[in-house]
Amino acid sequence: MNRHKQCKALLCALVLSVAGLNATSQAQQKLDRTRIPAAGKTPEPRVPAWTRTPLANGATLIVSERPGLPLVSFSVTFLGGANQFEPGGRRGLAAITGSMLTEGTATKTGDQLSDALQLLGTNVNTNIGGEEGSMSFVSTTRNFEGTLSILADMMLNSTFPAEALERLRGRTLVGLTQAKDQPTIVGAQVFSKVLYGAAHPYGQRATETTVKAITREDVIAFQKAYFQPGRAIITVVGDVKAPQVKSAVEKAFSSWT
Repeated sequence: MNRHKQCKALLCALVLSVAGLNATSQAQQKLDRTRIPAAGKTPEPRVPAWTRTPLANGATLIVSERPGLPLVSFSVTFLGGANQFEPGGRRGLAAITGSMLTEGTATKTGDQLSDALQLLGTNVNTNIGGEEGSMSFVSTTRNFEGTLSILADMMLNSTFPAEALERLRGRTLVGLTQAKDQPTIVGAQVFSKVLYGAAHPYGQRATETTVKAITREDVIAFQKAYFQPGRAIITVVGDVKAPQVKSAVEKAFSSWT
């Protein structure tokens, strides 16, 4: 009996499918291809709402509440980048400093930071480009405050171990050596140098000489000068409420003045 019902259902589905194909075929045959079809209705843009709040330390907090999925996207963006904050003889310093934020803080080793983020199911990404920098993550709503606390710890309390600096320096030097065999990279570097000149930040690039000159003291000085709240825009989007986000951000960055 069940098999009979299944066969009947399959037969009905096949009939409906054939009927649909026939209807589509007829509609295509009636289409006048000598005329341009009329334009459809112009879609209306749906710009999400957000709140903008200046914090006491000078940073700006932007929150856009988007309920639906229990996810939160967090980013703190810094105006200005390597072109403004790297000394000419220390090109590559910004990238190395960003990478070293994962190597340990005053309370956690690099492995402990990694384990804590894995348990929260997320990761903190740091990028310092030529004109701006950022630290960001995407987490579940439940783990938002925990991940935010780790990001703040990395940004404000990193210890920059000397052995980590040497490891990252070696990796950077290998990358520079490999880049010499890539014509597009070599061409971009030469073009910028010719266009802007060697004295302009846009004409400068990390070299083996500048990377070898970087010291741990340079990294610490860059971190203190760069990660300043007065140039920071904190953006939070997701399944959150603006007042709770403001409270969580102020708590996590309470020592960031």
